[in-house]
Amino acid sequence: MTERSDFVLLGTGGLFTRQVIATLLQHREIPRVYLQYGPPPNSPDTAVGIKLQQPGMDLQLRLEEQGVVVRYAKGGDTQGMSVNTDAFYLLVACWPKLLPAEFIQSFPVALNLHPSLLPKFRGFNPIAAQLAAGDPEFGVTLHLLNERFDSGDIVLRSPLGGDSLATYADIERSAATRGAELFIEAMATYHTPGWRLVPQQVQVV
Repeated sequence: MTERSDFVLLGTGGLFTRQVIATLLQHREIPRVYLQYGPPPNSPDTAVGIKLQQPGMDLQLRLEEQGVVVRYAKGGDTQGMSVNTDAFYLLVACWPKLLPAEFIQSFPVALNLHPSLLPKFRGFNPIAAQLAAGDPEFGVTLHLLNERFDSGDIVLRSPLGGDSLATYADIERSAATRGAELFIEAMATYHTPGWRLVPQQVQVV
């Protein structure tokens, strides 16, 4: 497997993660491993309400048909998870807990997709915060992971345009689609011409 498409994907199975996966598969960018937050959908440890929000076996089977190893991290604990991969990239597409530094550092490049134009609207639910603030400039940021939430150097950012952002779900779906495209672009440009990282303490224009 080439470095170009050699990555592990983390997600929750919610809309953002699902749309990222759908876009990646559409572009034939297939993760080596998909690690999902929480227990398996059919596990007795999974509450009924959570089961309804999980991707179910349809997503798992779809990924496994593409040769993707699917694992679950109960409680978000990555320790002891048999990822066992020397993949070049880690891509996080929604994960509600800080990842351990040793897990992040086990990948040459660790990235996160965040559905806002960082450094604005960091945090767990940036779309809701932005809607509440009345800020119409929605977007998505691909940034390096570090020991703090949503604070790593920015690799790429993109605003979301068009008239199809009428609802929260529209914004989330659009951000996930564009975010997956940013990741594909980042993989293709890692060596040539190389990334121009932007520290978040510098105002991005």
